[in-house]
Amino acid sequence: MVFVKNIPVECSKKDILRYLGFKPRKSEKSQFIDSLVEEAIDAARLILEPAALFETLNIERVYPNKIVFSGTGLELLGSGIAEFMSPCSKVSLVAATIGANIDREIERLFSEQDSSRAVVLDAVGSDAVEQVVSWVDTLVRREAEKQGFRTLHRVSPGYPLWAVEGNRHIGEALKAEKIGIEVLPSCQLLPRKSVFAAIGWVPKDV
Repeated sequence: MVFVKNIPVECSKKDILRYLGFKPRKSEKSQFIDSLVEEAIDAARLILEPAALFETLNIERVYPNKIVFSGTGLELLGSGIAEFMSPCSKVSLVAATIGANIDREIERLFSEQDSSRAVVLDAVGSDAVEQVVSWVDTLVRREAEKQGFRTLHRVSPGYPLWAVEGNRHIGEALKAEKIGIEVLPSCQLLPRKSVFAAIGWVPKDV
């Protein structure tokens, strides 16, 4: 198990605007929106608490509807994720978050009827947690390459490939509460700006 904190986060205005629904060369954004984004980025820098956990497990066998790992009781369930990971011999499980402070600040802004700033800060949080999990993804990919593997693009529960219940399995396997992530009965995550993911390792000769 690898625990990482103080992960560098440099928010991308272009990506934040995309989260807000602005399309390059198709949407007109005002100076007001620009200033709100800059303000939200500055505010986020003071309250973000980026942290991540990841662990790389050996696959014992891939069945049509599940993945079984060696030496653990962990199984990842679902035909979609099983088919996607079928060429892999290892999988890195990842938990990443930017902490609960930003959730509280967004709630405060909404409670004060400052919805514009709340929505923009929410978009900044989405960009920030994506950067955290991408940073871990790069770390995993480099380690895989050293060991003679290539990696598949990371996948997360809650998308067509993999049911949201996968969050519960990852949370239990990584003990995600160590970095403050709670898996709700609905399998959604708290803090809201948290991500669970899996990165498959494929031998380069496959």
